[in-house]
Amino acid sequence: MVQTPLRLAAAHAAEWRVDAEDELRDAVRACVSSGDPAQASDAWATVGDYLFDRARRGEASLAYAEAWVRAGTDADLLERALRGLVYTLTSPDDAVAQLASLAVLDRHGRRGELPDPAEHLRGVRMWPWQRLRVARALGSDAGARAEVERSLRPWRGRLPAFATDFVSGRLRFDAPDQVFECLREPARAKSYLMRGAEGAVERANSLLRRRIALLTLPVILVCVAVTALSAWPHTTAGWALVVVVGAGYLAAGAYAVLLLARLARGARLELEQLTFVDGLTSPTHDQACAILAGFAERRRPFGLLLRSFGTEASERLVPRIEDARTDRARWAEAMVAAGAPMQSAHAYTGDAPHSLTQLHGSSALERWLAEPTDPAVPFVTVTNPAALRAQAVLPRLDVAYDEWETAVLLLISAARVIIVEAGEATPGVLTELQFLASRGREPDTVVVIGTPREDHSWVFGARGGDEPLPSPGQLAADDPALASFAHILTEDEVLTIGSPDALVAAVLDVNGSQREAGLGVGLQAAVRMLDDGDLDGARDGLLHLVTLAQRQQEHAVEAEASFRLGLAYNRLGDDEGAVRWLRTASDLAAQHGPAEVEGLAAANLGSLLMRSAAPQDRDEALLRLTRAVSLQRTLDSTYDLAWSLRKLARLVEGEEHLRLARERVHVVDLLPDIHDRFDARTDLVLALDDAARAADDPTSLLATATEALDEMGRLVDDGADQEQLLVLPVLEVRIHEAAGRTERALDAARLALVRADEAGHEAVRAEMQAAVARLSRTV
Repeated sequence: MVQTPLRLAAAHAAEWRVDAEDELRDAVRACVSSGDPAQASDAWATVGDYLFDRARRGEASLAYAEAWVRAGTDADLLERALRGLVYTLTSPDDAVAQLASLAVLDRHGRRGELPDPAEHLRGVRMWPWQRLRVARALGSDAGARAEVERSLRPWRGRLPAFATDFVSGRLRFDAPDQVFECLREPARAKSYLMRGAEGAVERANSLLRRRIALLTLPVILVCVAVTALSAWPHTTAGWALVVVVGAGYLAAGAYAVLLLARLARGARLELEQLTFVDGLTSPTHDQACAILAGFAERRRPFGLLLRSFGTEASERLVPRIEDARTDRARWAEAMVAAGAPMQSAHAYTGDAPHSLTQLHGSSALERWLAEPTDPAVPFVTVTNPAALRAQAVLPRLDVAYDEWETAVLLLISAARVIIVEAGEATPGVLTELQFLASRGREPDTVVVIGTPREDHSWVFGARGGDEPLPSPGQLAADDPALASFAHILTEDEVLTIGSPDALVAAVLDVNGSQREAGLGVGLQAAVRMLDDGDLDGARDGLLHLVTLAQRQQEHAVEAEASFRLGLAYNRLGDDEGAVRWLRTASDLAAQHGPAEVEGLAAANLGSLLMRSAAPQDRDEALLRLTRAVSLQRTLDSTYDLAWSLRKLARLVEGEEHLRLARERVHVVDLLPDIHDRFDARTDLVLALDDAARAADDPTSLLATATEALDEMGRLVDDGADQEQLLVLPVLEVRIHEAAGRTERALDAARLALVRADEAGHEAVRAEMQAAVARLSRTV
């Protein structure tokens, strides 16, 4: 595939480069303004892919809709746009719009492995008349597009000018606080167990209230009986019967109330106990968000641990189970707090199934990943939002169940290294492996198989009789789901590695992408902050980057980060810190490369040292600048060489000064900037003037200076600023007067005097007045 600007921007976005969105925006703007609908459709589909990977399904659906409008009859473009809509329109409210996209794909023969829209329509719950209307609407492309637009109305309302605002830059998605916006707030759904306990409390309280109300019935019956007996002959047997019956009713009612009160109290205790258990393990969502913020702000790399939720906490509905009468208080205190494996269950009333929850302690792999106190690549993971919390070792993100796939896709695309604890072939693990393969992250993934499960569980309140819990089966290294993964280890093999940092370094070394995708991304982020003027943020990010590079023995990255750090300290006004870091960068690059960094660091270090009055500093400045010029000549770094030549020329005198000034003119002539070429000739004219004053025969030197002045005049005609318009006649006065061309010198002095008045430059004005007076007398 040709690496067009659009393709390059998409690749850089996949690498999470800091300026990737601006690069993508420029490419999209160029495609849209080209007037070619095919290019515009391709561009908007690329924007949709970018936003989909950033967990922004709504905005992505708008981009795919723009691509569909511009796709025309091109089958490839149409398929790309419609497949994007199928994947983004996944909420229940978007079911018909998703069907519409599938129907268009099916009509054009591009449905592929996607489901049949006719069968899918039969599975959607709706009234018969609605089904008939939808089937009629999906019968044409226009009707299908109308259904999609109907589904997009809420997003059109939020972003009425989505396309225009994105292209212009008013709508951005790459700000640090936007990158992981969907994960910022913790999402905790109530578990089956908690919902069952709340239902039991509500049911017991309802029965208790009803029984208390019915307790008054025996009293009413006794009153009726007494009234009836009053008309009868007064007999002891009659009253005895009334008293016995009334007492029996009252006793039965009181006993029923007592039983229900105990039941209600037990249900409340159950709910309180579950709430207590869930609170024993503190949430670590904020800690995980802090790690993600480091990536969003400074591109600090992080790792992601994926595993089956069953290794931490699982919950399922099972048939009625038997009461094991476990001491719940002791269980909660001793087992949950200690992280031991256990299971619990809440009994629903009647014949409904029970909710069985299993809580396991953290795995040995997770504990191993959490051992380093200051890891180079900190790890995060995702907790099970629908079950009680198990003991957390790594920071865990609380993600809503219906947003789980979106969140994992976002984390997979951003994480530097992914570790999958694939002990069992659960649906969740298989889905995670599919996500990794679809994003091409297999090279950065370590699959850990054969993780042993505990063969017993502590029971909370119930046990599953004699039937063992079903197991999905263990994953093996030759499993088809792992065919595309290169790094497959057992848990024992992983634990023999010295540290998580060593494992991360080994994976990155195998991939050959450590500098580019890891430290390199962080360096780009720091450079972006320097360019934007965030000097404190750039300094902090670069200091951290230097530490990481030292740990990972990435000397070249350490040298470049040290060089940027020197620039940051210089702009912060700390010359001492700037000299220290530029010296470190120059020495490191001299040993390990790259030569470009050594040249830049040496040149900037020499420029700082030449300000010092100390002889040793000026001597070092001369050595550093000489080294920089030598390197930049070899590297053909024209702009940097011109800058270094100018600095070096100020440290030398005589013939060497003039030689460097001449060389700088030849170098700058390779650059397109008129102002640089003008400045280089200014320095050359001054050097020639100094040499002419010291020469016995200055004729040739002054002639060369005159030629340089003539060239400067042509450059001024091509475009010059106010300062250069003033510099040229001032230099002409000096050279023409030294060469004996008095009239030309006088004309130049008068012109310089006019321009000095216009610029308000009093010093030059006074100098030119004296020159006019002096030259007028000579003429």
